[in-house]
Amino acid sequence: MLLERLGKELLFFDGGMGTLLQAEGLQPGELPETWNIERKETIRKIHQSYFEAGSDIVLTNTFGANALKFHDENCSLKAIIDAAVENVRFGAKAGIRDERDYYVALDIGPTGKLLKPLGDLSFEDAYEAFKEVMQYGEKAGADLIHIETMSDTYEVKAAVLAAKENTNLPVFATMIFDDKGKLLTGGDVPSVVALLEGLRVDALGINCGMGPKQMLPILQQIAQYTSLPIIVKPNAGLPKQRDGQTYYDVTPDVFAKQLQEIVKAGACVIGGCCGTTPKHIRAMIAACKDLEMTKPTFKNHTIVSSYGKAVELGDIHTGFTQARQKIVLGDDEYGGRISHGVSQMEKDELSGMSPEIIGTYIARIAQKKNCAPICVAGVKYKILRFLCKILPCTLRGKIVGSIYAK
Repeated sequence: MLLERLGKELLFFDGGMGTLLQAEGLQPGELPETWNIERKETIRKIHQSYFEAGSDIVLTNTFGANALKFHDENCSLKAIIDAAVENVRFGAKAGIRDERDYYVALDIGPTGKLLKPLGDLSFEDAYEAFKEVMQYGEKAGADLIHIETMSDTYEVKAAVLAAKENTNLPVFATMIFDDKGKLLTGGDVPSVVALLEGLRVDALGINCGMGPKQMLPILQQIAQYTSLPIIVKPNAGLPKQRDGQTYYDVTPDVFAKQLQEIVKAGACVIGGCCGTTPKHIRAMIAACKDLEMTKPTFKNHTIVSSYGKAVELGDIHTGFTQARQKIVLGDDEYGGRISHGVSQMEKDELSGMSPEIIGTYIARIAQKKNCAPICVAGVKYKILRFLCKILPCTLRGKIVGSIYAK
């Protein structure tokens, strides 16, 4: 079992997929996930080559496979996920010569959209997109979920919650930091570790964006804040340009030597990201397999695990309505719409649920281990929320206007 080995022995991921697909002819703008079906022999050979190199954990070719990012008329999302898991299994059968255990990791990348308020994607839509893929992956036979290359704590929260609340698979999560230890959206190492530990991931860490040398200081900082197994998957150095093409200049031997320092600093699950090949992974495993793991000596014990839920309450009947002091300015200029809207709002409050019912509901939600990240109190408001999700924005606006404006 993976969880029985995790943190007790060194485990090895595979390396880059996109780099190898481009070498095989993947065109700009082409969806790499479609190759799981249309060019499955190529994908299987890549997986096989990583197993031959010694990888314990190999990722499915599903980095961009979610409803918000993947759009192809000829391939359904479910068919892509099913084929991707099958391709890794096929690669393992062809590539493993010893009797070692191996694991199929469902690869989950970001949606490609910013969540509100920085962007226009809602937390719920991100959650549902991740949930769909993860459920397909579990049914297809994936052994774990690996959420990677995340640059937004809000998005990674949606992904982890979708995994924890809708599957029974182990969950790994890795973020992409800059050289100052910051996410694109501003989060730092301590806050990311606190979030991921609170969400109860099974392992956390860093991938992409930098080479092993640049990742080492970030890893050292992570090790100060977490007691969880740490994952490190660097690029083969920093990307460079030559003749209009991107390339990575860290050779397999240099990569392997630098990964030794990564293991000594506390990583216990290692692999490669952009620019790395089976040669990099083979050299890495040969150099690191006999190293003793260094347990993180986390010095900061102030992190307290938490598991957040949002509860939408709707209207509550309290003494607030009667005690409200109203000064309606400009009502005449708007034809009495302001006073009408306030009056309608107060009617909603007076017909709302009692504080006792709401308190009982919140207490029940707080005691649940597994429930939706956003809970809605009351049948009326659950119906309203459902209608808001399916009705066009303009129609919703007209309905609200008809209720609260003359």
